[in-house]
Amino acid sequence: MNEKHVNSIRTLFTLGENEGNNKVTTLERAVRDYVRPGMNLFITPEGGATICELIRQFRGTKPNFTFTIAVFAEHALNLVHCGIARKLITTTCSHLHPDSGVIKLIQQAYERKEIEIENWSLYSLQQRLMAGALDVEFMPTKSILGSSMAEENTESFLQIDSPFNHNKKVGLVKGLNPDIAFVHAWAADRFGNTIGISTSPQSTDHDMWGARASKEGTIVTAEKIVSTEFIRKYSSLVDIPGHLVKAVCHVPYGAHPVGMFSHIPGLFESYAPDYDFIVEHRKASGNSNTLDSWLTDWVSECESHEDYVSRLGQKRMTLLKEKAKPDFWEKEFGYLLSEKTGNQIANETEIMILVAARQIMGRVLKARHKILLGGVGVSMLSSWMAFYLLRKAGYFLNLVLGTGPFGFTPRPGYPFYGTFNNLHTCKAIFDTAAIYGYFIAGNNNRSLSVLGAAQMDKYGNINSTRTESGYFIGSGGANDAANASDVFIVTKQSRHRFVNKVSYITCPGRNVRTVISNMGVFEKPEDAQELTLVGCLPDLKGKGLDKKIKKIKEECGWNLKVADNVKEYPMPPGEEFSLLRMFDPESVVLGGN
Repeated sequence: MNEKHVNSIRTLFTLGENEGNNKVTTLERAVRDYVRPGMNLFITPEGGATICELIRQFRGTKPNFTFTIAVFAEHALNLVHCGIARKLITTTCSHLHPDSGVIKLIQQAYERKEIEIENWSLYSLQQRLMAGALDVEFMPTKSILGSSMAEENTESFLQIDSPFNHNKKVGLVKGLNPDIAFVHAWAADRFGNTIGISTSPQSTDHDMWGARASKEGTIVTAEKIVSTEFIRKYSSLVDIPGHLVKAVCHVPYGAHPVGMFSHIPGLFESYAPDYDFIVEHRKASGNSNTLDSWLTDWVSECESHEDYVSRLGQKRMTLLKEKAKPDFWEKEFGYLLSEKTGNQIANETEIMILVAARQIMGRVLKARHKILLGGVGVSMLSSWMAFYLLRKAGYFLNLVLGTGPFGFTPRPGYPFYGTFNNLHTCKAIFDTAAIYGYFIAGNNNRSLSVLGAAQMDKYGNINSTRTESGYFIGSGGANDAANASDVFIVTKQSRHRFVNKVSYITCPGRNVRTVISNMGVFEKPEDAQELTLVGCLPDLKGKGLDKKIKKIKEECGWNLKVADNVKEYPMPPGEEFSLLRMFDPESVVLGGN
């Protein structure tokens, strides 16, 4: 074989540093070239830069977009305020930091019928995108069965008898195919092969399925543009192949104010969520005028994402990188380890959480649960405290989040479900399908979910979506979490919250066995559907048992059943108050009665 032929063969098998068409462009150009009014746009929760660019180009034009965004928060609410959104396909519209709360501007737009909100749970929305990507008509699901979401989404949800077991019901969700998907990722080569291994506080794995389900393709905004050689080296991390991608845009810090978490040191440099920025934006969104002023500063006067990052400043971004490091929690909150916080006067919220933690602990030990999922706010802190009580007792189980984190250990600091302090402690990071589909509701599940409730009724049905007077926040993953074999509710009590029958069922109460309020403990006896009062919490004013029961009945919206022997729970020990306060040093959740 001659040398010329050998070189020809060698060239044939040589891998190029870069391969494929060069799709790199600016975000401004990509939006202008590929986005048309009336489209259904899928955007990942990390798509802050994309949302700002859409506002720059379409504000004032009434483009009537439908937005498929799993978690409608932070920059996303600006889409409604600016009149760009006609319809939202989502799981929740809520503020997330410093605590979960109603977005008044969205609530008002909904009441004025300026927007339509199509409500789903995290897992059922993902399953719709999965079905769309796989080009099948539907996907079977256990989620949203028995909820009001099933009743209001009849064009996209159907309940049938199982074709293999007529004694069982199964839900079917219709496939969903957005027109264009916007995905923010860690890296992409110029052809569009994309590494998107982000776990932000709101992150789900919808980005992969949203990209695969999109009709016209995906626009990738990436922290880094890398070579195809780099993509080959880390091919196991690639989740979007380049042929699905229409454009690649280099957008460093494109997730801001959401963070980007990398569990591979040295490959990508994480940056934490900008909580100060989020709180500032939340305050500005309190009314139209202040939000308009905020948008002028951060969108209109920033002609590009580069201007936006420049306005943030290098010092701020450097600090966010520092906050994303594994040891930063101790630098920021290490003082809590020596504080004698147990000497503070207890309040009803703290007592409720600690009593709930003891109840959760008892149920876990009895049922030998292996998975514990907590919601947000008081339900989250209750699950964290139960985790530590169980560990102290020598029983180990895995704390999980519906967005994928598995087996994490809560650390002192912000009482936020996706804080980076906790992500660094994960034993694994799965996806929404694995957490809700398998660990919570799957075969041989041994799981307990702890949920909050904006409203609940005597059957344990939860409403966190809407009432006749307005919109709350939606399901998020709560409906999916309610498929656990055991469900606890932890919530403050009033006649407004404890109603005879909720007007909207976000989560059916079929698996709810225990409810803990700031007044009492309620359980469903075996084979019973209604909750019964079985215990009273410690009373800071020293009321006797009869007065406690009377007060509980007064603050209950139904004719409450009372057990024959109502238990009086003792005050939790001081060291438990100390530990609890480490998780919320600024009293965001614990802040009083």
